[in-house]
Amino acid sequence: MSGEDIYYKGDSDYWKAYREGRPRVPDSYFERILEYHARNGGEFNVWHDMGAGSAVHTRRLAPKFKKTIISDSGESNIEAAKSYLGEKSDSYKFRVAKGEDASDLEPGSVDLVFGANMMHYTNVDETLRAVVHQLKPGGTLALGGFGIPILLDPELQNLWTQISHRRFELTFESNREATGLFIQASSPHDAVSFDTQYFRPGALRLKFNERDGWSWRRCMVPASLDESIPHVKRFGKEDEIVHENNEDWNFDADVTVMRKILETFPLKPDPVRENLWRQFEAAFGDKKVSATWPSALTLVTKK
Repeated sequence: MSGEDIYYKGDSDYWKAYREGRPRVPDSYFERILEYHARNGGEFNVWHDMGAGSAVHTRRLAPKFKKTIISDSGESNIEAAKSYLGEKSDSYKFRVAKGEDASDLEPGSVDLVFGANMMHYTNVDETLRAVVHQLKPGGTLALGGFGIPILLDPELQNLWTQISHRRFELTFESNREATGLFIQASSPHDAVSFDTQYFRPGALRLKFNERDGWSWRRCMVPASLDESIPHVKRFGKEDEIVHENNEDWNFDADVTVMRKILETFPLKPDPVRENLWRQFEAAFGDKKVSATWPSALTLVTKK
């Protein structure tokens, strides 16, 4: 699975909507990355924001390192990243490159590679080879996943899940060739295995706020696609899987907020989804409800 058509090429309007509709990731999330990196002997010279989009998260880790590499497959995204960061800095290096492409990076030159919500848009095996190429021994790969909230109101959550299912169904129908993308997207990093020839055994797989039986697959994949999109888990024997609730991700949602979240995903006109949205809007009314962002964080160290 590869090809330019499966990568976002966002313009300024897209990235503005993205920053408004996606969560502001709490400090505690990045602290977990840094704590793991330090505990496993990682250095703090060079890090790589891989698949960075418009550099939404770059400032959260950049101050901890001497040099930051910012990469994305879309030239327009890199231009958006330069505009968003604003300041000129000798510590930033910008690259237009896919996650699979690291030939221009010096072998063993990067201390930490971070990729948020991007791994499923790549050929995973080739991206991992590129990560191994650039990481130093003792360096960290940190994969983040977040972007679909849970509403702590059963009626509204049920309607929201139906809207999510319909969006996923339409996306699958428009690109049936990219089955690997949908397998990865519906189980962030669970389908990513780490070859112990290159990575230390025992990846840490953190899963935050998966409440009331919620799972990425359950919220994304409708029953009609169960067979077409198999549930794949490629955990290592020594991987540590940790489930936690983290209140730092909690927020209050109203219908306007939920609309902004929905608009961060590419949407084409669809009467079925639009009817579901009208039902959702009517059920929501003008109230606010408690909500949270489930998130995943997978951490592994290069040998």
